[in-house]
Amino acid sequence: MRLGLIGRKLGMTRIYDENGTSIPVTAVEVGPCKVLRTFSEDKHGYTAVQLGFGSKRAKLVNKPEAGAFAKLGVEPVRVLRELRIPAKEIEGLEIGQELTCELFEAGQKVDVCATSKGKGFAGVIKRHNMAARSVAVSPPDALCLARPWLASSATFASPPRICRWSRSSRTRTSS
Repeated sequence: MRLGLIGRKLGMTRIYDENGTSIPVTAVEVGPCKVLRTFSEDKHGYTAVQLGFGSKRAKLVNKPEAGAFAKLGVEPVRVLRELRIPAKEIEGLEIGQELTCELFEAGQKVDVCATSKGKGFAGVIKRHNMAARSVAVSPPDALCLARPWLASSATFASPPRICRWSRSSRTRTSS
């Protein structure tokens, strides 16, 4: 059977084998998943099953979702996914049926697909895998090594100049 389930990562832990070797494992809460809809080749053009995982309070459901769940006759779910499976496997599924991890056997290999939690907006050092040097230990002409966002061809090619509109030019006395 090529049917999948929806789960949620709980965290990392470790298990020990009979030799006492520590093995890192990921703890995942899998199922129960409800079968909400089935899609057939003749009506929709492909065969798939729509699964729901988790529960959601009625207050957190918007009106279009609430109408869709009312039409299906099920209570709102937090995660709603569609899995494409062969037509012969859809025949054994019924709307409202709960699927649990009993679909799998002990030791069976499974494919896991996940969404990264993301790292947000990354700075230039982190994004491009650079290393920052302290300005205190850098030579004056290596300013771009300490501050990569200042790197340009002008930093290396021309000597530093004081612009006439800069603050330091205003404080000078002209002779």
